[in-house]
Amino acid sequence: MKKLKSIFKSKLFKSVLSGVLIASMVAGALPAAALSVNAQTNSEDIMEEFERQEIIFNQDWKFIRQDVEGAQAADFDDTYWYNVGLPHDFSIPYWQEESHYTGYGWYRKTFTVGPEWEGKRLFLDFDGVFHTAELYVNGEYVGTHRGGYTGFEFDITDYVNQGENVVAVRVNNIWDPTLAPRSGEHMFTGGIYRDVNLVVTSPVHVTWYGTFVQTPDVSAEEANVRMQVEVQNDSSSDKNVKVISYVYDADDKEVLSIESSQRTLAAGEMYNFDDTSEMLENPHLWSVDDPYMYKVLTYVYVDGACVDQFESPLGFRWFEWTSDEGFFLNGEHLWIDGVNAHQDHAGWANAVTTAALKRDVAMIKEAGFNFIRGSHYPHSPAYAEACDEMGILFWSEACFWSTSAWGEGTQNGTSDDYLADGYPTVNSNGEQEAFEQSCMDMLYEMIRINRNHPSIIVWSMGNEQFFGDNHDLKKALISKMAAYAKELDPTRPTAMGGTQRGGYDKLENVDIAGYNGDGAEMPEYQDPGVPNMVSEYSTHTQNRPGEFSAFWGSVMVDENGDPIEYEWRSGQALWCAFHHGSILSRSYGDMGIIDYYRLPLQQWYYYRYRNTGVEPEQSSEGTATRLSIEASDETITDDGTQDTHLIVTVEDDNGTWLNDEIAVTLEAIDGPGIFPTGKTMEFVPGDSMRDGKCAIEFRSYYPGVTTIRASADGLESAEIQITTTGEEGRVEPDISTMYGSFMSGGNVPNPIEEAEPYAYINYYNVPMTASSGTESRLNILDGDLTTEWVADEPGSGQYLRIELEHGGMSLYKAKLSFNGTVYPYTISYKELNLDEPEWKTLVSYDGETIKTRPVEETFYGEYMRFLRIEFTDVPEDEYANLAEIELYGIRSEPDGFKTGYMYLSDLGIPQDAKAQQDAAYDGDTLRVDSTTYQKGIGTAADSDIVFDLEGDAAGYARFRCTVGVDSGTPTEAQVTVRVYGDGQLMYEKDIDNKNESFDIDLSIKDVKQLQLSVSGNNSNVYIDWADAKLIGAIRDISKDPETIEASYFAGTETIVAGQTYEAEIDFNGVSTEAVNIAGMLTLYNADGSINTAEYGELSIQRNGKGIMRISMDIPFDAEVGSYTSFIAWNKDTLSTVCDEVTASRVTGDPEKDKYQPAQVAVPTGYWANITGDMLTKSNGWAEWDAPQTATGYELYVDAGTYNGSWIETSFTGSRVKVIAKKDGSKVGAKIYIDAELISEVSTYAAQDSYEEVFDSGELEYAEHTIRIEPTGVFGIDCVQYYTDFSDSSEDRSALVSAVEEYQTLNEDDYSGGWVRFRSALEDAKTIIGTPGYTQDEIDAAVEELNEAAGELTMYAERDLSALKDAIVGALEVVYDEDASDKYDLSLSPEFTDTTFAAVDCLNTRRMQQEDVDSAAAALNTAIEELTSSHPSSPDDNRQSSDSGSMPVAAIIALAAAAVVLVAAIAAYFAVKKKKNKAQ
Repeated sequence: MKKLKSIFKSKLFKSVLSGVLIASMVAGALPAAALSVNAQTNSEDIMEEFERQEIIFNQDWKFIRQDVEGAQAADFDDTYWYNVGLPHDFSIPYWQEESHYTGYGWYRKTFTVGPEWEGKRLFLDFDGVFHTAELYVNGEYVGTHRGGYTGFEFDITDYVNQGENVVAVRVNNIWDPTLAPRSGEHMFTGGIYRDVNLVVTSPVHVTWYGTFVQTPDVSAEEANVRMQVEVQNDSSSDKNVKVISYVYDADDKEVLSIESSQRTLAAGEMYNFDDTSEMLENPHLWSVDDPYMYKVLTYVYVDGACVDQFESPLGFRWFEWTSDEGFFLNGEHLWIDGVNAHQDHAGWANAVTTAALKRDVAMIKEAGFNFIRGSHYPHSPAYAEACDEMGILFWSEACFWSTSAWGEGTQNGTSDDYLADGYPTVNSNGEQEAFEQSCMDMLYEMIRINRNHPSIIVWSMGNEQFFGDNHDLKKALISKMAAYAKELDPTRPTAMGGTQRGGYDKLENVDIAGYNGDGAEMPEYQDPGVPNMVSEYSTHTQNRPGEFSAFWGSVMVDENGDPIEYEWRSGQALWCAFHHGSILSRSYGDMGIIDYYRLPLQQWYYYRYRNTGVEPEQSSEGTATRLSIEASDETITDDGTQDTHLIVTVEDDNGTWLNDEIAVTLEAIDGPGIFPTGKTMEFVPGDSMRDGKCAIEFRSYYPGVTTIRASADGLESAEIQITTTGEEGRVEPDISTMYGSFMSGGNVPNPIEEAEPYAYINYYNVPMTASSGTESRLNILDGDLTTEWVADEPGSGQYLRIELEHGGMSLYKAKLSFNGTVYPYTISYKELNLDEPEWKTLVSYDGETIKTRPVEETFYGEYMRFLRIEFTDVPEDEYANLAEIELYGIRSEPDGFKTGYMYLSDLGIPQDAKAQQDAAYDGDTLRVDSTTYQKGIGTAADSDIVFDLEGDAAGYARFRCTVGVDSGTPTEAQVTVRVYGDGQLMYEKDIDNKNESFDIDLSIKDVKQLQLSVSGNNSNVYIDWADAKLIGAIRDISKDPETIEASYFAGTETIVAGQTYEAEIDFNGVSTEAVNIAGMLTLYNADGSINTAEYGELSIQRNGKGIMRISMDIPFDAEVGSYTSFIAWNKDTLSTVCDEVTASRVTGDPEKDKYQPAQVAVPTGYWANITGDMLTKSNGWAEWDAPQTATGYELYVDAGTYNGSWIETSFTGSRVKVIAKKDGSKVGAKIYIDAELISEVSTYAAQDSYEEVFDSGELEYAEHTIRIEPTGVFGIDCVQYYTDFSDSSEDRSALVSAVEEYQTLNEDDYSGGWVRFRSALEDAKTIIGTPGYTQDEIDAAVEELNEAAGELTMYAERDLSALKDAIVGALEVVYDEDASDKYDLSLSPEFTDTTFAAVDCLNTRRMQQEDVDSAAAALNTAIEELTSSHPSSPDDNRQSSDSGSMPVAAIIALAAAAVVLVAAIAAYFAVKKKKNKAQ
């Protein structure tokens, strides 16, 4: 018996049998015959000896990322599908984007079955498919598996034939409300992302993961082994079965045997053999310092023949979690010091090889950690295997996971759908029961797969279920899962992670509580009376190189800064080990101590030094001369289980690692294999290349030797060879057929992510500390204005401290609401850690300034992790209080965005660009589709302009402009406009009509270079990038995003007296109907009364977009405490379509709001021509009559005279242009400025014209020399330069000052004198920009302009109180949430029109008192008619401004006025202006 056993486990037997099997599969020329186990054959009736075969099934798959009808058919033509290997992911290459593909993908593979498998069972074992897999074999449906993180097996015996077979797998990763996980802070990319094996067994065989190895009695002196072995009889007759298991030590020495009694298994029966060994003396115990592994080989015998074999891991150890003394391993106390870890890697997403996962565990072990929490889902079987081998305790966790999301998500078919409650919030179709069953199924599979690994010390049910709703149902499910886990594995305890809220730490059947974040310090969780550990701490966002320190978060530290190891606590786990993908934001993902490319941050070096004493490594400054390249493995296999980790380092001549961040290219210059981007990989400085290092994993599915080269401009390159072993003769297909469109042409993109708007963030349940009144502290974040925090102790100094969990936030606005007295307070923050030396003040009020505190505090995107509100001036016998604080910002975005905007033209026009600053290309005013623009860039039809977004231009969120053909273009247009960000095409549009224009709105998050490109074949076509600007932070004001998405941008976050406040409101209609939107911006005085208002209107279609633009001139006398309020509503239903937005006038003019809308520039110089007779020139130039030129002739050189010719002139100015002849005979010239070659221009063109061929852009104002050297036939009209009057004896300063003072006056404000004034103003502007005027003429122009301004007559003052009261009444209607039930909606459009007529009347000075009275009466009548069917006017149930629930716009009572409606409407139509309409 033992001899037979030894033969079966010999390497020779395995290699011979494998060779036979592979040869038969490759041959593929066998006759087709069904492999039916139901046939009565000798191979079944008399069981022959057979060795189980496990064949890696990862190679030679076909893939397409779409749902293809009929793709399951055996004869389906997949020729043009992509060639892929497994593991594979839908989203390769993936770089931590917040969104990813969700949908279907199909996989197909052809394989051969030989006659030697007749009568055997064939299974396909999948280690993981996200998340639903439908399996077909030869066109027949086999089955479906739901669940993305656990393995599964399909029996395909009855579906295969001898010869060629086809397996097809239809995979989808679409959010499913009944399938766990519904939610999570990770990414949910789809695909067959773990290994697949073809398993061939005897009909009598061990089932899938059918052994359960236990050590019921174990100590340092002796131990025994209990073996449970499930055996299935899939034959058609009864079989006499015996099972024998042998235990081998690490030297392959047999140390124990466990033999069962023989049992007869009926056909189709499964039986669990259960036997226990004798005691083994002095077992070698498994521990974190000495992870000694045994193995168990199990043999199944039928009538004495060995028909199946199965190997299981074994480690002898025992452990105990206690509530008062912590954790014990093998009887010795052990402080758990670990990390949380996700599975995805750079580029490859979740499709990570077994070798790469083992490298992950090795990096954690190298840093001195002893524990990994598999967050927050079951990991690959390879993970626990690696933990066994390396001595890492493993917390295996089910994927019942919640994050700070509620409800059923967006359900729009994208990855955003996973932003949902972790448990179904509806149960109309049995969703809750189905979801709970998916959790139980996943738990069963997780435990069955992993139960034999000694490293696993606990089964966790999930994470942070205190988020969301349905807490009773969630707790019941957790308890049910924990009971089931104990049933499946009585040898291990159960746990729940993230239990620091809502009573989740002491649930029935749950043994261990994991506290995340502030649970480490909250009083109620100190010595909680249950076994516990800190399952997450820190959550710190950073990137390489990072800081050489630890961030302990809420973990309490001693006087030395080390975490306190409380005796009742078992340990702690860092969040987290590795950067990872996150649907919440890139910053959420950048929380590891090892980056996405598997390069360590300095924090990793800190932990390694702290835990092991190994000195850290770090880069240096120096002169880079070369690159080096190293590989984790220089030999890999071609079966998809192995890869190699390549690291490129910038070095000097001595091999010192330098910190230069440069562009690096990795290229496989010969041989098989791919990066996640194909044969080439480009690393981008500041993203994939940091601190002088870059890295990526390389794999090959075909054998051969590959040479990989690392190169960078100016540095010596480096090469390395990687050998891939495997079956000879397999040749890699052309790279264009591999992964296909999902590869990015060899470029690792610096992802241009969508710039996230700032929005209200629900921070309820985050860590919070109060100086007193601890029990009521959470009331300030509960969204309920009727609850409040009140200090337990009177007087000053009371405070609330909020930890902005999950990566901190960039804070833009905060709204504080009070139910009691508002006492002076100070808001301050700390960026990263509480042990930072000082709290940085954001705003502070005293007893006087608190009276005019703004409705919303403004903080300009300041990044912080901790926020504190301290009450600084409270009487000794009174108590500080706060009802609510609403925080508006961007989570996990340390850099944030600037506020306000910058015109792109204010950056200046780059030298040699074919463009004009704030003018069309021909120098005229920018005009697109008959609209005139003061700011923008005019370009030629063939131009490229690159702007460096650095310095003042860095940190903006979006690029916006209106692009179109300039209205002055005489011909039709056929051009293409493109916008690139860091070389990536972001926008492309063909323009075929000179009257076409388009709005461009693009994210420029982290973009370093913005390129505007125009291509066309007609040089006479000019393109305007009108109103082109860089936009700062945008606010999400969506009220019902499923109907209308809305966002708000303002030129300034506060209002500034005497300046223009500009707002742009974007609406995106996603409803089933078109929507007519009305919007109103109202300026309120500090006492809440109306000052003025502006409005806008917009119609959007379903799925349509539109921008409402409104501007308001803030009066010079606007007082501190005054503020604007914007609201928009559906014109037909009166329901509001966005949240209210306010902007306040605060003390002083904030530095960060200094950028104001540009005023019309007063010219201070002029363009001057230097013509042919004024130019210095060489011999060979001739004249050609040309009436259209500046002097009537062209200077030219021809083919015989151009060589050695030149033209030169000097000028004093700040810019210079060359006007030259373009036609089919011309060549061009070289242009020098001050002896430096600036440009070589071409003057060849299909059509004749005289036009600008060179523009220097901005120069220093000084004397310059321009020299032109023809490179062939060339003709010139003139040289133009821009100069000012600094060398003039005339003084224009008084005239310039007068124009600047008067040009902002508005004709509508004056009843007389405007014609004379306008003429004087225009004359003054002409004199300023034109040379040749005498001082007397200049002085006379000043005198005339001042006199004309003095003669202007303003309209008479009006009593506007009744009109303002009527407008307040109209706004009360708009703000009424019950409008649809109270008002006659058929009159809604007329009501809105009448409201806007009243606003026009309010703002139009020429409208007299009777017009004002009529407008007020008309509006009051319109309101009354709305409510004519209701006896009472709308209830005023909105609270005071301190309560935070009502806009202050509604605090003034409705004024009643009764005037004839007909007269009012007539007055309205006489004066109505349509201003501030949507563009």
